[in-house]
Amino acid sequence: MFLSIDLCPSTRLFESDFFRILLTVANERNKKFPIAIAISGLWISNHPEEFNWLINNKKSLDITWVNHSFNHPYFRDKPLNENFLLSPRVNIKTEILMTEKLLLQHNQVPSIFFRFPGLVSNKITVKELNNLGLIPIGSNAWLAKGEQPKSGSIVLIHGNGNEPAGIKIASKLINRNINWLPLNYALSGSE
Repeated sequence: MFLSIDLCPSTRLFESDFFRILLTVANERNKKFPIAIAISGLWISNHPEEFNWLINNKKSLDITWVNHSFNHPYFRDKPLNENFLLSPRVNIKTEILMTEKLLLQHNQVPSIFFRFPGLVSNKITVKELNNLGLIPIGSNAWLAKGEQPKSGSIVLIHGNGNEPAGIKIASKLINRNINWLPLNYALSGSE
């Protein structure tokens, strides 16, 4: 299984207790805990201390940085087919490149993965993503929505305080005897 943690823009608190659980498990198992962090540029900009904390704990966390757009635009009054990165107001290339640039400015290497905000995309946005050399990742186990993980699942939780129910479920999963893998293993079919 693969653990992915979304850090969308949020004014809520960083789920530091959950990340400390990951550190504890890594220390108990004497190996880095693999996580994919789908990070938005605004989250990095608005949470510099927490971002630096993640970077400083890379000795225990095997972090794959997944681009999650810069602004993670969401419009409450729009349907999904006109929302997030599908909005005509959004320049997807700018959204992607601004986050990549910000990660590089912090000496962090972005991965080849991209998670669409809201998991909402279409053929056009996927093609634009592929033209930039990126691969979209979704999830078949969004814990806060009640989706159940199974072998090979990409588990999705939010580490930005927006979905405490998902964090609660994930906290129980982490301590089970699950072989958590780095996200790049999903491309090879290894489990």
